[in-house]
Amino acid sequence: EISRELLIYPNPVTDILNSTQEIDIKIYDMIGNLLMSAEKTNQIDMSVLPSGIYNLNITYNNQNIINRIIKQ
Repeated sequence: EISRELLIYPNPVTDILNSTQEIDIKIYDMIGNLLMSAEKTNQIDMSVLPSGIYNLNITYNNQNIINRIIKQ
């Protein structure tokens, strides 16, 4: 049986944010501006973003997941 567990790591992140599953992801700043997005990926390069806290909007397995990540 294939594990369908979704893990987003590392948190805090310095450059590459990884996912254990293929996801659609949107990264927003704390005031709601869309900064980055990717579809059907398991990695996203956050090295271009300044240090801070970001909201993640993840679509996985027909579910919307909201998460928060710290960028160092």
